[in-house]
Amino acid sequence: MSAKEVTFGDAIQLIFKQLTPTVRMKAANVLYRVIYKLTGKSMEFTRYEREVEQNCLRLRSFIRDYIRARKSGKRTGTSKEVDLLTLFFSSPEVFTEEFIIDELIDFFIAASATTQNATQTILGHFATSPDSVERARKEVEIVS
Repeated sequence: MSAKEVTFGDAIQLIFKQLTPTVRMKAANVLYRVIYKLTGKSMEFTRYEREVEQNCLRLRSFIRDYIRARKSGKRTGTSKEVDLLTLFFSSPEVFTEEFIIDELIDFFIAASATTQNATQTILGHFATSPDSVERARKEVEIVS
């Protein structure tokens, strides 16, 4: 996939599939940790690692473009109230562009993890409690 073909959604989806195994592999390998400690940079030795790095760079690029569009006024927030980006923009000496990008990525990951945990908990409960499944079905029927 070339950079032009990858959408924001594609980049997010690819990163979530790739990031956990890559982080686990690098955390388990002493060489990666030593290189990072010495250089402050993560090294990519395999094609797979380079692909993960490229997807991360694409995601950062999408977010950077959005932030710059918001700062320039080309895009506006969806709320009439002050949103988080507006607050970040009000203190540029504290909230640099890179800091904002990092925070937004953290929000994506946190929301995904929370959704995943909640879904697993619900499905686990339903798998062991047929009465709960039946009650949930009845509630959905009432609402629809």
